[in-house]
Amino acid sequence: MLIGLALILGVWIRPAALSGIALLALYYLATPPLFAPLANGFNEGSYLVVNKNLVELFSLVVWWPSRRRRSA
Repeated sequence: MLIGLALILGVWIRPAALSGIALLALYYLATPPLFAPLANGFNEGSYLVVNKNLVELFSLVVWWPSRRRRSA
């Protein structure tokens, strides 16, 4: 909750984004979608090709370097 709150409020953006990347990677590694559709049926976020955790992780990876401070 603190990671999301920091990203929404715009405070400590770089550490919050890095923490979000790490958290989403751990979510993905904890429940890999390799055999989930065969065992449990198709659940939200458990698709092999497009996984919601990977989409959110890649969006943070792309967004994170663009938030560097610009010097005048």
